[in-house]
Amino acid sequence: MISDVTGGKAKTIVITLFELFWSIGLILLPGISIFFDSWSHLYVVISSSLVILVFLHKWISDSPRWLLRQNKIEKALQLLLESAAFNNREIPLDLEEQLKAYSRCLQQNARPIKYWHIWTKKELRKYIIAIHWAWAIATILYNVMILMIRSLGVKHIHVNTACLGFSEMLGVFLGLYLILYTRHRWLWSGYLVLTSGFITYFIWLVPSSIKETRRVGYEMIFWIILKLANSASLSVLTTCSGELVPLEQRPILMISISSFSRFCLIFAPFISITTKIHFLIPITIFATLALSNGLLMCFMNINFWNEQQVKIPKIPTPNTYRRKSSMILLQRQSSVTSGKNSAHSSDDVSNHLTISITDLWHLDQYFQSVQETESNSSEDNSTKVMQMEKF
Repeated sequence: MISDVTGGKAKTIVITLFELFWSIGLILLPGISIFFDSWSHLYVVISSSLVILVFLHKWISDSPRWLLRQNKIEKALQLLLESAAFNNREIPLDLEEQLKAYSRCLQQNARPIKYWHIWTKKELRKYIIAIHWAWAIATILYNVMILMIRSLGVKHIHVNTACLGFSEMLGVFLGLYLILYTRHRWLWSGYLVLTSGFITYFIWLVPSSIKETRRVGYEMIFWIILKLANSASLSVLTTCSGELVPLEQRPILMISISSFSRFCLIFAPFISITTKIHFLIPITIFATLALSNGLLMCFMNINFWNEQQVKIPKIPTPNTYRRKSSMILLQRQSSVTSGKNSAHSSDDVSNHLTISITDLWHLDQYFQSVQETESNSSEDNSTKVMQMEKF
């Protein structure tokens, strides 16, 4: 629903920050548990809060795309007009006709995508397998670490739970930064998880002879680092996993990923058995899982690495931009005035109001070639005229 009513950068931000509500609830959980001495009563309070959703559904709007798929054009039009009025946006005069055409397109293309369609491309199968395991590991770390925080001591469980909640929030914002402001977000998130997993192994160096509260505080630092890195990687997985397949196959891929990760989550609580050997065994297992997840994230980056994009060796100065942009505009005006279309394909920048930096540097060569072409054509015409006169 959230991804359907937003778009562009706002869609990325909303989907990524959606996990903040889980972290907020985790921070509030210790405060709620103070008023209840029994786990059964606490479960009842947490579960009964879902009844609020029954009353909130009245203010939750339907998806415009779903309305159009159901041929409810009037409701979709009303919803879009309300959105345009609220956001003070311009609306096309033929909006209703566009909605009708889009509704027919959605109904014609309503054939369900089968599960095996995401496995048709051989070059993507290894990445799909890798992203399934990356999701499974990240989900296990995300959920089981909260359950295993009691291994640091029941007396400190309220403070430690709140600390994990804050580290999750910081990890979500860090993941959002990687998504918005880095080109290779998969690689950087992989490096982050690898580093946190390697650092977590040093938890064995915390001396057990020091005061208990101080020892728990030192150990909690490693839990926070690992939790923060895993939340950042899970934000990247949540927001960017659909980019692996075409748009129509993304729902099937996300269903497959979610089902597989939750299936693996069934066996994760058995990690608690290892506390009978040593109370640091669970965090060591988490660190090992984080290392494997970091390797998978780095491997996933290969699919998204754009090696074909030309690197710009030099940044143009404002004077260079003004001079060459004026050349483009003059060429555009002359072409419009003469009514002649250029025979060039993608290199013909005169028919566009925007231009890349790479094309900006090649403008001199382009106009030089155009001038040579025009001079050659003029010479050919003059030669033909002279031949006609001789004849």
